[in-house]
Amino acid sequence: ISHKLLAPVIDKIDRRLAGWIPGLLSWGERLIMINSVMSAIPNYFMSCIKWPDKTIEAVDRLRRAFLWKGDKKVKGGQCLVAWPTITLNKEQGGLGIRDLRAHNMALLMKIGGKLLSDSSEPCFQWLRTQHMANEIPIKAKPTETPIWKTVCSVIEPVIASTKVTIGNGQLVQFWRDHWTAVGRFNLIYPTLASYATNINCTVSSQHTNGTWTIDLHPVLSSRAQTVLQSLMDILLDQHIQQNVPDKRTLLLGSTDITTSANYNLLTYHGILWQPATLIWNKAIPNTCRIFLWL
Repeated sequence: ISHKLLAPVIDKIDRRLAGWIPGLLSWGERLIMINSVMSAIPNYFMSCIKWPDKTIEAVDRLRRAFLWKGDKKVKGGQCLVAWPTITLNKEQGGLGIRDLRAHNMALLMKIGGKLLSDSSEPCFQWLRTQHMANEIPIKAKPTETPIWKTVCSVIEPVIASTKVTIGNGQLVQFWRDHWTAVGRFNLIYPTLASYATNINCTVSSQHTNGTWTIDLHPVLSSRAQTVLQSLMDILLDQHIQQNVPDKRTLLLGSTDITTSANYNLLTYHGILWQPATLIWNKAIPNTCRIFLWL
């Protein structure tokens, strides 16, 4: 989608700013307004389309200016802290202002998670019927609709960040998904995966009449033949249950695929800021907390 089509969303945020007197609100009050109003307005539009960087940068300029000056514009020297630090979670040393790129991806990944989790909603059932008969594509064809292109863009991140308790295997990629105890077959057996006739095939498409039939090119190297036997030994312990849907959860925490869980995963930097528990104490006024943080 183009930047021009999203211009009304930016205008809506800009109009909200027009009702606030510049410089009147404290830092704490500005932080609340950014999180509850300015960051919330794009939420609906971000839940169905991937935003271009130009549009996200335009919204960030408004949020950054409002945070430091309470106005629509700010000079670089007036920004006391770099914006990437501002958008970190409070536990990681930031102010907890929403990272719009990560939030956009988290919302779309939730849609991808529903598509790969047997959701009964009509739109997901239709997409599965049209595009996911025996495979789960991770890249849309140039002739596909913008909606399917958007969904396809997040299927790979969803697969990479989740594991599956196998049921009927209809919504699980055979090679890329984490559906066995040993892990992902494309990483464990990369040589054999290179011989797959369809790397996007589902688990159910490789299991016919109670027997595993792996679709591979007819001529295999000696190493690939050895690896194939090892793979078949693993598959002997895997059982497909035709009437049971697949259960997909996040790798970390074993939780359902929610927007907040996706966002935490995308923004986690592996570093916890120790003073956060003291500074963001609820007993301290918000303005004082920001002053201590600075």
